[in-house]
Amino acid sequence: MNKWNDLCFIVSTHQKKNTKENILQVEIENFLEKLGWSRKQGEIVTQKHISVGSNQTLIPDITIESNNKVLFVVELKHPNESVEKHKKQLISYMRQLKLRFGVLLGDKFQLYYDDTTEDGTEAQKVFEAAFTENNLEAEELLSLLTKEQFEKDKLLVFAEKQLEKIQESEVMNEIREYVEEQLSHLQDKLYKELQEEYDSKLVKKVFEHLNIAISPIVVEEVSLNNLDNTSVEKLPIEFVPNDLEAFKKLLLPKKIAKVEWHYNNGKVEHKTWKASRFKQKSSLLGNVYSRPEAKNGKWKELGLAKVVYKID
Repeated sequence: MNKWNDLCFIVSTHQKKNTKENILQVEIENFLEKLGWSRKQGEIVTQKHISVGSNQTLIPDITIESNNKVLFVVELKHPNESVEKHKKQLISYMRQLKLRFGVLLGDKFQLYYDDTTEDGTEAQKVFEAAFTENNLEAEELLSLLTKEQFEKDKLLVFAEKQLEKIQESEVMNEIREYVEEQLSHLQDKLYKELQEEYDSKLVKKVFEHLNIAISPIVVEEVSLNNLDNTSVEKLPIEFVPNDLEAFKKLLLPKKIAKVEWHYNNGKVEHKTWKASRFKQKSSLLGNVYSRPEAKNGKWKELGLAKVVYKID
């Protein structure tokens, strides 16, 4: 627990004393050296000015680099500042620098992951922990951020699997909401039908004691223990238009999309996706990756090379 407890002490002391951010930053740099990264070798870089386009400059608090390549960024948040503001900054740095990982240190420790292969997606939080000592999961995660372990891709495997779980949870909640809505309609229908056959007061008393509901679904998070180096193999999926936000904007009013199954042997099969329950808050990637052909390696059994979703 040494690394995590050390970080908890650093952050909690800073919060209690309400010290300036630059003082915390120096302590975090020292802590990163304990994880194997070196300032002397140019692996820990502070306030790096990164030009984006002709008139924009990014200045992340800390970048972790190797062989002149940025590996991940660390953004520090003062207790009195907005989490949302720093989250947006972190995500912006990750997207502009095409980084998969970013760390936000504020009231909590947060790890963000960005699958940069998908246009129009935004980095998602895949791990969060309050700064409470003796947190085994947080200690395990910090070990994956060490220089020694980072290059072994175990953090990437964890993030991919955790993101898959998050998407599954989003889709299951959509299904749950729809089922509850249908159960409510069914309950109203039963109430009216029974009133035609039985005394309305008796029916009302029965329904006053009737409770039909689905308990909230909790998806178990991916364990950081015993991670292997096996990446989550996903069915290659393409969208036309290829920007996910643009595709979603077209899908919402139409509720239907063309689907092409491209097989390894060159065959193309045309299908239709009826997205009648797709809403503004629905996860596009979560929905398409929850389809039967995309789950549990089914696409490999079918001999699929990729699936293309199109909206004219």
